[in-house]
Amino acid sequence: MPANPPSGTALRFFADALSAHKQGDLGRAEALYVQALQAEPHYADALHYLGLLHGQKGNPEAAARLIAEAAELAPHPITHMHLADSLQSLGRLAEALAQYDKALAMKADLAPAWYGRGTALQDLGRLEEASASYDKCLSLTPDSVAALCDKGNLMQQLGRASDALPFYQRAVALQASHAGLHFNLAGLLNGLGQYTEALKSFDAALSLEPRYTDAHSGRGTVLQNLNKPAEALESYNRALALDANHAVSLYNRGIVLAQLGRAQDALESYDHALRLNPIGAEIFYNRGNVLHDLNRKPEAIESFDRAIALKPDYPEAFYNRGIVLYEMRRLEDALASYDGAIAAAPRHSSAYHNRGLVLHDLKRIDDALASYDAALAIDPTAGEAAGGAFNIVAYRCDWPERAKRANVLVDLALAGHLVEPFNMIAAADNPQAQGRGAAAYIARMAPPKPSQPRKARPANLKIRLGYLSGDFHEHPVALLTAPLFETHDRAQFEVLGFSSGSKSDTPTRHRVEKGFDKLFDVEGLSDAQVAQGLAELNVDIAIDLSGHTKGSRTTALAFRPTPIAVALLGFPGTTGAPFLDYIIADRHIVSEQTQGFYSEKPVFLPDTYMPNHRERKIAKAPSRAEAGLPETGFVFCAFNGSYKITREIFDIWMRLLHDTPDSVLWLNFNYDAAMARLRTEALLRGVAPERLIFAPMLPDPAEHLARLQLADVFLDTNIYNAHATAADTLWAGVPVITCPGQSFSARVAGSLVSAAGMPELATASLADYEALARKCAHDPAFLRALKTRLIAARETSALFDANRYRRHLETAYGMMWDRHQRGLAPESFSVF
Repeated sequence: MPANPPSGTALRFFADALSAHKQGDLGRAEALYVQALQAEPHYADALHYLGLLHGQKGNPEAAARLIAEAAELAPHPITHMHLADSLQSLGRLAEALAQYDKALAMKADLAPAWYGRGTALQDLGRLEEASASYDKCLSLTPDSVAALCDKGNLMQQLGRASDALPFYQRAVALQASHAGLHFNLAGLLNGLGQYTEALKSFDAALSLEPRYTDAHSGRGTVLQNLNKPAEALESYNRALALDANHAVSLYNRGIVLAQLGRAQDALESYDHALRLNPIGAEIFYNRGNVLHDLNRKPEAIESFDRAIALKPDYPEAFYNRGIVLYEMRRLEDALASYDGAIAAAPRHSSAYHNRGLVLHDLKRIDDALASYDAALAIDPTAGEAAGGAFNIVAYRCDWPERAKRANVLVDLALAGHLVEPFNMIAAADNPQAQGRGAAAYIARMAPPKPSQPRKARPANLKIRLGYLSGDFHEHPVALLTAPLFETHDRAQFEVLGFSSGSKSDTPTRHRVEKGFDKLFDVEGLSDAQVAQGLAELNVDIAIDLSGHTKGSRTTALAFRPTPIAVALLGFPGTTGAPFLDYIIADRHIVSEQTQGFYSEKPVFLPDTYMPNHRERKIAKAPSRAEAGLPETGFVFCAFNGSYKITREIFDIWMRLLHDTPDSVLWLNFNYDAAMARLRTEALLRGVAPERLIFAPMLPDPAEHLARLQLADVFLDTNIYNAHATAADTLWAGVPVITCPGQSFSARVAGSLVSAAGMPELATASLADYEALARKCAHDPAFLRALKTRLIAARETSALFDANRYRRHLETAYGMMWDRHQRGLAPESFSVF
C-alpha cells in the first residue's frame, strides 16, 4: 500500500519524536512515534525510525518488521540499507544481501551500503566479493575506520596478514585516541613477527586505557616472543591484578613460569586456568610438562591423558607422555605413546627417534635402526636419530655403515645441528665437530635460565665444593674419586656431594657417602630444585662429574646457582655448555691447536686430568685356562667396547696376529652380533676366528685387575681411547700402546701413560703403534723391561699419586676462586 501524505498532527508527533530520539530519550521517542502512527498508520518515516529505535533497544525482530513495512510503503535506498542492517543482525544474511543490493541499485554511491554488503558477504564466506565491497566503500569514503578495520580482518582471514597491515595502520592514524585500534594493530604485528613494533602498539593502547586487561595480556605474549620471560610475567601479573580470572593470562603465565624454572608456580597457574576452562587440552598438556619437571611422573601421565582425551589427535601430548613413560621404564607403554604421536603426525621425526630409543632398550635392534632411519627420512638434519643409528652400527662393528654414518654426524655437527655428544666423540676424532654438536645439544637441553639468588657470604669462609654425579655407586667415576673426597684439605674446603643416580647399597656408595661432609640425594628433584639447593647451601664451586652421561644433572647448572662451575672426569670432551666455566685437563688432553673448540676454559694440571690412587686391590691371578686363554702364546688385549673398534684399527690387530704365531686377541664380551661380525671379519683377513677370545664382565674390580695381568700388551683404540680401563691396565702392570688423536677422548690414554712415566707408549702414528706392538710381541726382553718399569711406577709415578693429584686440583680450585673474588672472568691457566 503506498504511503499517504502525513497529516499535520502526525508530522508534529514525528518531529517531536525525532528530537527526543536524538536526545537519547528513547521511551518518549517511542511513545511519540506510536502517536504519529496512530494519527497516520501508513506513515513510512515513522515506521522506519520506530524500527531503528527498536534496533537500538535490542529488539531486531521488531526493527526488521517495521523497517520492511516502511520500505514497502516508500522504497528508498536508506530504508533498504537499514532493513539490510536489521536482517543481518538477525543472521538472515541472504535476505540482508538482497536489501543491500536494492539500496545500491537505487543509489550506487551509498558507501554505508557497500560496507554493510561487505560484512554480509564476509559472514557468508564469500570473501573475495566481500573484499571488493569494502574496496568500493573505501573508494567513496577513504576515512571509514570501520571499513578499514574489517578490510584488514578480511585480509587476515584470507591468510594475507601482511596485506592487512596498511589498513590497520590507516585506521590508527585516523583515530589515534582509540585504544582498541592500537590493540588490534598490536595483535597483527605480533602475528607478523614484528615484535618491537607490536610492543609499541600495546603500550600505546595502555597509555590510553591503563586498565585494558587484554592489552596487558597481549603485551606479555609479545615479551614472551622477544624471549623476555621475566618482563612477560610482569605483564601477565598486571592483567591478573585487573581480572584474577583472565584465562589467557593464567595459561600464558604458567608457560612463562615454567620457562623461568618456577615449575610449582606454573602448576598453580595452570590449575587456576583449568578451574575456569576444564576442557582446555593445551592447559592439560603444559600442566603435564611442569609435573614432569617436578618429577611427579604419574601425575604428568594423568595430565597428558586428559589432554589426549580432549584432543585425540594431539601429537605433542602423545610424544611427551612417551618421554615420561620411558623414564619410568614402562617401555611398551612408551612405545604405544610414540606410535600415537606418529599416527597423529606422520612426519613427527622426533617421535620416530624416541621410538628408536625404546625399541633399542627392548632389544629390538633392527626395528630401532629402522625407526631412526624413518626419522632421518623425514628430517635429514635430525642429529639425535643419526647418532642413535650410528650407535647401533658401531656396536655391531658394521664398519662400512659406521664410516658412512660417522660422516653424517660430522657434517651435521659442523653445520650447527644438534648431535648427541657421546655419539659424536665415538664417531670421529674431530674436536671442531664435537664442540659444535655439543653446543647445539646443550642449547636445546638447557637454554638460558634465570640465576638462582644466593645469600651473602662472609669472605673468610672455607671454599665450599659441590660434586654432582649420577655415578656414586660401583662405577669408574666413583671408584676413582672416592679417595679424593676423603682427603680434601678440610682446613680450606667444605666438600658436599649431590647424587642424581639411583641410591645403591654398595661398598662404593657407602664409602663415597662417608667421604663427603654431607651427601644429598637429588635424584627425584627437578633441575630448578637442584639449582635452588646449590644456591641455598652457598656452594662456591660446583664440579660436574657426569657431563653428557646417564644420570647427569649438568642442566641444573644452567641456572647459574654457583659462582663457578667446573667439568671434571665424567665426560671426555667439551660439554658445549656456556654455564660451565672450566674443564679440568692437562697438556696431553687439550692441545694448543684444539683449545678453541672447548666452551669451557681448560685448566691444565701438571700430570694428568684423571684422579687415580694406589688403593686398587688385585685379587689372586687366575690361571690362563680359568680366564679362557690358551696355556701358551702371546696375548694381545683390547678390552674397549666394540663401538670403539674401527676397521683401520682391527686391520692392524689382524696383521699383528698374522705376524705373531700362537697369539690371541682378548676382547670384551659384547652382544652376539658384534662377536659374530668380528669373528667373520677375522676370517676374511685370514685369521682363525677362534683366535679372538671374548672375556665376560667381572663385577669385582679386584678380580678384573687380577685377570688383566694375564695380558702381554693392551692395544688401544684410536678415536675413543681406553680411559679408566687404561688406568686399570697400567696398574695391573700391562703396557698400554696408544696413538693419540686430536680430541679429548682420543688423547686420554696418552695422558695416562705419560703420567705413568712411560711416554713412549703414546706413539706418533698408527704405523708406529703397530711397530711398537710387534716389537713387544717379538722381543721378550724389551717387553719385560716395560713391565718392570710399570710395576715400579705403581709406587713412584704421578699417575697413581692421589695426594699429588689432590694438591694440584685444590690449587686449581683456589686459583679459580681467587679470580672470582677479584672480579675476573674465567680464563685458562696452568697449575705448577
